[in-house]
Amino acid sequence: LVQCMPSEKDFDKAIGAGETKVHVPPDGSIPKELQCALTKDSLILDAVMLPCCQTNVSHKVVVPRLLDSSCCPICMQPDVTADMLQENKKLRDSVKAFIRSAKDKGITIRGLEAPLPTGKDKPAASDLQQESKDEE
Repeated sequence: LVQCMPSEKDFDKAIGAGETKVHVPPDGSIPKELQCALTKDSLILDAVMLPCCQTNVSHKVVVPRLLDSSCCPICMQPDVTADMLQENKKLRDSVKAFIRSAKDKGITIRGLEAPLPTGKDKPAASDLQQESKDEE
């Protein structure tokens, strides 16, 4: 088995060398190095690296696939589990910088899903109970 891995220098260059400023295209498109390998044209959120092929993917996209088949969705290596995923802190930091830069420039990012609700946005438990009663 041979694994090809980019050098640290090339990786740093590709993702902006961890700088706080990253280039955001005016049309809001996502640079290839910040895209999830499983969901093309979407921002890689909570980046993790698959141990078998060193591919970066979004955590919440890959975990259900691994739970379903225990096989890498990229290289088809068997016996890959969610606990084997490696957090990619540099890529996560670059994605955060990309989002922050886009927000500062007033650019809407294409392929960025709606943010999850924060504690303030969550409905109260009583509201949820009422909704379930209304549905019955």
